[in-house]
Amino acid sequence: MWLFTNLNLQEKLGISKYNTDKFSVYGDFICELEPETNTYWYYYGYLLFRNGLDPKGNSIKDKINNAIINKQDLKNIIKGNFIFIKYNKNSFEIIGDRFGIQKWFIWQDVDNFIISDRLSTIKEILKPVIYPEAMAIYSITYHWTSELTIFKSITHNGPSHFVSYYDGLLTISNYWNPLELLNLKREDVNIKDIVNILSEHIEQLLFNYKGEISLSLTGGADTRNILALLLKNRIKPHLYTYGNPESADCVRAANIAKGLNLPHSIYNIQMTSNIFKNYSRKIIQLGQSLTSIHRAHRIMSVEREADYADIMFLGTLGGEFVKGVSEDDYIVPSIVFKNWDTYRLNTDIIHNWIENKNINELAINNEIIINYLNSEPYFQGNIIQRKMAALSYITAHLHDAQDIILYQYPMKYVFTPFLDIDYLELLFSSSFSFNNKEIISNKFKRRVKNPIYCSNFIKEAYPSLGSYKYSGEHKPNEVLFNPYYAAFIKGIRQKFHKKYPPNFPLGDWMVEFVKEELPKCLDYKLINNTFNINVLYNYLNFQAIIPKESFWLKYTNPILMRFIIENI
Repeated sequence: MWLFTNLNLQEKLGISKYNTDKFSVYGDFICELEPETNTYWYYYGYLLFRNGLDPKGNSIKDKINNAIINKQDLKNIIKGNFIFIKYNKNSFEIIGDRFGIQKWFIWQDVDNFIISDRLSTIKEILKPVIYPEAMAIYSITYHWTSELTIFKSITHNGPSHFVSYYDGLLTISNYWNPLELLNLKREDVNIKDIVNILSEHIEQLLFNYKGEISLSLTGGADTRNILALLLKNRIKPHLYTYGNPESADCVRAANIAKGLNLPHSIYNIQMTSNIFKNYSRKIIQLGQSLTSIHRAHRIMSVEREADYADIMFLGTLGGEFVKGVSEDDYIVPSIVFKNWDTYRLNTDIIHNWIENKNINELAINNEIIINYLNSEPYFQGNIIQRKMAALSYITAHLHDAQDIILYQYPMKYVFTPFLDIDYLELLFSSSFSFNNKEIISNKFKRRVKNPIYCSNFIKEAYPSLGSYKYSGEHKPNEVLFNPYYAAFIKGIRQKFHKKYPPNFPLGDWMVEFVKEELPKCLDYKLINNTFNINVLYNYLNFQAIIPKESFWLKYTNPILMRFIIENI
């Protein structure tokens, strides 16, 4: 735990770690000291220096110390998924990564502030009230958007947040905007350039951070591209896949592992209502309220995988920055993609979404919700800008960050190469990023063209992977031979091949969990007032059950809120 404040909290938190007449530092984190400047520093996650700033032979510690001595602007020359803290007797700085993967929490009034990585600690100090409008926004968007938490007046950091405190003045700003990538000048970039920069990035990661390597391999393209890069660098990771061994993801991953003689584990999580409940509470504590309880089976798999490795690679956003937003009402909520062309959300629009999520409209202020959402970048600008904002501020910053945050506990490091800023600047300078492609409305043409990028990627990085089917039933080599033939044969296989079972269906145990836990929400006045609990409960007896997470969210959202109140 770490905490910065200008309040005297000695009675509540014990003796401070560092104290000046302007602010105090509390926590159990271990800092490095740069003796020439008498500056302390600390970072969490993983951190690298950008292009040309990371010569081999110098440790991260040495490079940071040199940067501090030379008064370099660290926030512009470092990259990764991290929280970086630097302080001395006169000032402090807190730097977040570009997509705000690593999280901290902020409370401030006119004169005072508390900043910490533990929402639970701030909550114990302040005793804040629950914020009904924040609960409603979460239910509509599936995430803690607008940097909200369940508690009024406490927020979390956004992408590229930079906190600076000097001479009694606290400043919070952004040092980078993801939409800057859209303005990069088109250059002559080929697949080889893309593969090379990612390969060099992986080499840089593993030079600075040592350990046994794991990769979550599915039947999709993103994780296969990561595997190709690792094999290109002569790294044989331990592979794992979670879910039903007969599912498409598990079958495809197992075939690759067998064909290339790579170690592979399948974690077929046998969930029960009670296990899910216990892990839900654990998830909320680990993620400090910002992670969904529907991550239970994932972290259970990673806990098992930790027996084989302490470094994990994820394919986070490997495909989305190339293909664009998946409009599936799972990661990016439908209120976003169904309003790409809406100039401004209004009362009528919000009313429909509130009604759909079974929120009690009389208990909340619609105008507050409208103002919050309209201030979000994915409700501003043209459609390309909105899609880029949705990928950055929802998919990376909020959705995929949940897995990264949770996996860090069983794993030592969790790497996401496709979020590397140097790679992204090259990608968005090329013809391969979604904004530089011709917008194709015809579904068949999209089906034909989408696999071309990843198939050429495999050919360049590790051609042996080109002969294995994706879960969509086509092979990279078939796409390279003829993309129209690949699309045709894919359709034939999908029509006549046996249907694969779901990877992780939410079955009877989920019904049992909701029926047991939802009525308990009635004991919490603010939750009961915000959600139509009895209506939701009665729906379960009349609606056909769909074994997908998106179906269950409106039922589990009130339970999530209750668990946050009880466990934070």
